[in-house]
Formats: sequence, C-alpha cells, structure tokens
Amino acid sequence: MPPRTYLQSIVDAISTFNITQLTILLHDHRTYQDTTKEIFIEKLGEIFDSLKRNGDTILVYQKGVCDSTGCPNKGCRGYRFIGNQTGSYIDIIFEIKYEDVTDIYDCTQFVTFNTSEGLNNKESIDITFDEKASFNKTPSYWANLAEALVAYEE
Repeated sequence: MPPRTYLQSIVDAISTFNITQLTILLHDHRTYQDTTKEIFIEKLGEIFDSLKRNGDTILVYQKGVCDSTGCPNKGCRGYRFIGNQTGSYIDIIFEIKYEDVTDIYDCTQFVTFNTSEGLNNKESIDITFDEKASFNKTPSYWANLAEALVAYEE
C-alpha cells in the first residue's frame, strides 16, 4: 500500500471528525479560508459537532471541482463530505502546490465527478469580517469589544 499523502491525511481527518489530527496537520503560519488556523478549525469543529449530534458517525467523501464562473478557484479540486446518516454535506476545495495543501476553502459552486444522492442540508464554514486574518484589530476595536462584553455580562 502506498504511503498516504498530506492531502489524504487531511481528508481522512475531516472524514472521521478528527479535529485533533487536523490541528496537528494544518500549518500554524497559514491562513485557511482567509482566517487563522485556530478560527478555521473552530468553525469546522462546530459543523462536526452538529453533524455528530444529528447521528452522523463518519463523512463519506466524493471528489469534485469548483464550478463557479466568477470564482478564482474555478477548476480547483476538492471533496464533498456527506454525513452517513443525515445526508448533510460540506464542499471543500484544497489549494495544492508541490504536494502541500496551501489553503482550504468552503465552496459554494461545487460539482462532484459522481452523482451525489440523498443530499440534505449544505453546511458552510462562515467567516465573519472581524474573523478574517486581514482584519486590523485597532485599539478602538479592542475598547469597543471590552465595553460590549461588560454590557453583555450586566
């Protein structure tokens, strides 16, 4: 049996809801879907938790590509991960350079090479503006955040 590639290790970790393995595999210095590794993994973990609560024990995956005409990722390859009980799914594309996964994105216009049957809810990794790695957290932002947290606690 040939050794697993870096991409296959990531796909296997997603397929088995293995957040710990993803945390080890993904590079700390990279962004994923334009956010930090930590936020990306947190968002993916929330999706995993929801799927598991609804009865999924594994995500079956199918190969496919981004098919969006207005997307710079058109033609990028990825996988559709489908819950084995719920039929809920998430489409993820992988940017790869020299056998290395350099980015991971949730894809909204994904098509698989095989027909996907029994699909239900499409899950998405939603990154808000202030969660983006490029968001400049100014002193004013931190002050407003602190005030909002105090107000929330009251």
